[in-house]
Amino acid sequence: MTIGGFPCFVEEMKVFERQILNGHYGVTAFVFGNTFSALPFLALVALISGAITYFLPGLHKGYENFLFFVLALFACMMLVESLMMIVASLVPNFLMGIIVDAGIQGLMMLVGGFFRLPADLPKPVLKYPLYHIAFNKYAYRDCLRMRLKTTEKVKPVIAKFKSATSKERVQVTANPSAKPVYEENMQ
Repeated sequence: MTIGGFPCFVEEMKVFERQILNGHYGVTAFVFGNTFSALPFLALVALISGAITYFLPGLHKGYENFLFFVLALFACMMLVESLMMIVASLVPNFLMGIIVDAGIQGLMMLVGGFFRLPADLPKPVLKYPLYHIAFNKYAYRDCLRMRLKTTEKVKPVIAKFKSATSKERVQVTANPSAKPVYEENMQ
């Protein structure tokens, strides 16, 4: 929705610049008006897509868990829409704006903790500033907590996995004749 709606944001920014130069309204009124006009549609999209993606795989029963899932989805969409407004105000070109927004969202997905564990991220750039800023980190963490909160067998495995050092996490190669990276752990 956000990348597809970028051209509309750029056109709104052009109209907004003319309106503010004529003195019709200020920045605060535009931001609040744009945000509150998008709220019902984002809530509807979050509710419909949340109902499809929550009940299809058979996640936990109960309205509390479903409501939490829908609210997390709504918050992520609201944040991405806000990011789109910021990019549209900084980059007035359609193609460059879409490229910048897709790059920022892709970077947030990469460092959010879904593709790589936080302990495996390089510390100077990706972990400390970006991992803690990425909105996907909080959505993944809370949805996993919600999913795993009633399964008692998984908790010791998760605790062991969190306490593993980087040498204990050895990648097994598919080729048995290949030399592994850490030979002392393979015995």
